[in-house]
Amino acid sequence: MRQLFYLGSDGIILVFDLTYPQSISNLSNWYHNLKNQLKNRPELIGFIIGNKSDLIEPRTVQFENANELASSLNLGYREKTHFSI
Repeated sequence: MRQLFYLGSDGIILVFDLTYPQSISNLSNWYHNLKNQLKNRPELIGFIIGNKSDLIEPRTVQFENANELASSLNLGYREKTHFSI
């Protein structure tokens, strides 16, 4: 079922919570699961987004760690406090 959900994807955005370290440790698994479902596709472009960067006090994931993970997955990295559509 996941393969049908991912079918036609041209990019990926993985979002995690900067105040909850477990959320970043799951990103690699999510990424590899997605890549496994789309084996015959060209390389996907995308970003990892660190959410809740406005909550400085409870922040537990540092920019450098998240940026390093994004680089290892060949993705960009950004931090956002909110999104506008």
